Amino acid sequence: LKKIFLPGSVRKIRKAAFEGCEDLEEIFLPEGLETIEANAFSQCIRLESLHLPSTLTEIGTYGISDTFSWSDTLNGPKEITVQKGNPVFQDDGASLYRKASGEGREIVRYFGTSRRYQIPEDVVRILPGAFRRSMLFRLDIPASVRGVEENAFRECRNLHEIWLEESQTLLYIPGQPVYRKDEVMELFGSRDSQSRNPGREKENNILPDKWKSFVRDPIYSRDSHEEENPYERYIFDYRGY
Repeated sequence: LKKIFLPGSVRKIRKAAFEGCEDLEEIFLPEGLETIEANAFSQCIRLESLHLPSTLTEIGTYGISDTFSWSDTLNGPKEITVQKGNPVFQDDGASLYRKASGEGREIVRYFGTSRRYQIPEDVVRILPGAFRRSMLFRLDIPASVRGVEENAFRECRNLHEIWLEESQTLLYIPGQPVYRKDEVMELFGSRDSQSRNPGREKENNILPDKWKSFVRDPIYSRDSHEEENPYERYIFDYRGY
């Protein structure tokens, strides 16, 4: 099964509907489609692109962000576009965004090819699997981001630097051994309760307390007397807890 053309009468793609269709290369999503449920395209590793209709208003967890399997080179869509006029989703040529419940946007999936990416300043949340297996070397996270969902950076083997604007912190992530790099990436996947509770004062949930056992003492990477925007550089200690 390499190509699928869905008729205009389809309003919903059910959970795991095309899961495991590793030979699927192309699927036509018609205007009128409203919902893509969770894991709808899981393991569709050869799916080349997706064009989302203007009527689509809901994508379930991992609905289009879990197109991975055994292959390190076949990872699903290299391009995701959204039909003009969609009230919920939009793309910028590198990422797919969803309108947040309040203000701002959420990143559903990054599909760019750059080695460095700066998340837009109106993004408030990074959704599950959004950056999985990206080729990024450095990622800049703005202060607007209040939460990072599970597996957001899973298997990002080339990611070495993460800049956190709010705390003016540059994190250096070890490349070796690989299992420790994966451990560090999983720390981003903690589901924080503060960012989901509008009644609580907003806190920086990007650096949870449990990270303290993973970092050495901060090293100032600029002159200590430089008052203009100094920042701390943390190096993850992968020799042991």
